[in-house]
Amino acid sequence: MAWVQQLFRDVNSGMKITENLVWKMVTKFAVVMFVREVNKEASKASEIIEAARDKHNIDEDEILEVVLDDSHAAKMTFIDLQRLTSKRNFPQIFVNETFIGGLSELKDYAAKGLLLRNILIFQGIVDRKCEKCISLRDHKKMAFASRAYDDH
Repeated sequence: MAWVQQLFRDVNSGMKITENLVWKMVTKFAVVMFVREVNKEASKASEIIEAARDKHNIDEDEILEVVLDDSHAAKMTFIDLQRLTSKRNFPQIFVNETFIGGLSELKDYAAKGLLLRNILIFQGIVDRKCEKCISLRDHKKMAFASRAYDDH
């Protein structure tokens, strides 16, 4: 994602960022996954997220995967991540601004239908207050939601 690359360039160049870097990313995307390296767990988590995205035609721009390397920005992000989650293991996954955990929690979340539901809430398609309520702001979104959200 160009936005994150620019954010990391700004931080690496010495620009002072006062906001928590993780929170900046988490509030901008429906799903954010932080990984230290691409490994078996990270790949499996990516597959689960991609399967939900592909199955329901969710825009690729709603999903962000951040690989934390040895750059200054990545180190700052890791510190901010620890402040929010108190975890050191990876992957660390946020859905709709909420930390859900790692791979095993993501599997449970997806199996219960919560992954898709929370992506649709983030997009404004499903009302966060009511599981059966679809926002009527946009008929196109409503038609999409009725196809994508099977339980609705």
